[in-house]
Amino acid sequence: MIETFGDSTRGGEWAAARLLVDGDRIVEADAPGLERALPGLTLLEAAAVGGETLAVDALANALAPVFRAEPQPGRTAVAMSGGVDSAVALLRAGRNAVGVTLRLWLDPDGPDAERACCSPEAVIAARETCHRLGLPHLTLDLREEFRRAVVTPFVRGYARGETPNPCIQCNGGFRFAELLAFARRAGCDRLATGHYARVVEHRGRTLLARGADPAKDQSYMLARLDPRELERVWFPLGDQDKAATRAEAERAGLEAAQRAESQEACFLAGDDYRTFLTRVGPPLRGRRPRRREAPLPLARGAGGGRLDRAWLRARAGRAGVRRRGRTGGCSL
Repeated sequence: MIETFGDSTRGGEWAAARLLVDGDRIVEADAPGLERALPGLTLLEAAAVGGETLAVDALANALAPVFRAEPQPGRTAVAMSGGVDSAVALLRAGRNAVGVTLRLWLDPDGPDAERACCSPEAVIAARETCHRLGLPHLTLDLREEFRRAVVTPFVRGYARGETPNPCIQCNGGFRFAELLAFARRAGCDRLATGHYARVVEHRGRTLLARGADPAKDQSYMLARLDPRELERVWFPLGDQDKAATRAEAERAGLEAAQRAESQEACFLAGDDYRTFLTRVGPPLRGRRPRRREAPLPLARGAGGGRLDRAWLRARAGRAGVRRRGRTGGCSL
């Protein structure tokens, strides 16, 4: 027997859930505010129970540390961000899907945390999408782990004179490692995400390939994925463009159909990375250098570029280095 506890607070309100678990089944529960009683349910079944927002938050926090499910052929873990891409990925996964959202660290001074794919608001939106379809949803609170693995190296990289892309570090390393580990705990055969990329077979090898839409391709974010894991990964949106995704969401009546997408690294919470570094990053070489620009050599046909030596900002078209003034942005 294992006892687990979770709570949640918002706007001065508080809710809590206390569970007694035997294996993968709930034996006793003290969790007011839910739509149904929990005793007798498996942890997977409990993850599909709705109710008052704070009460469901508390339940999710109690479930996450102990969650497990017996393996079932055809079950798919779907990474949910609260946006349209992951919502359509969930639709494609069918009735045997389990939604999962990673709650990650956000800059508390960012101006627009609600748009981030890992904010509390995004967690609620993702969970509500799952519950409206009658599907379970889990939230993994990895704020401190994410800060250590992604944010701190990003800040230190700029201090060393590098221009790191945190979305590659996150998606190609930290995020997928956590999601694939969850998929195993949830008894899933595979993991689906809303990235615009593809998995292909080439000369007997399983490889990561670009998405069919060159304007939305996100395969570069995933370049660090271990090729051995690709057989367990599915990108259901890789063969279509964003317009087709939104149209599919609209036909299905999903609230995420017209939700705006984040265009910046999620932890910046709507801020610009230069503003973030100004606030939290150590001055380069112990002092702030004068702003100087120098030519940045690019591949033929990529257009011009300049390197701002003060903040090592590569300004060029996406084909050359990256989009102007952006570090990336993810789409689960």
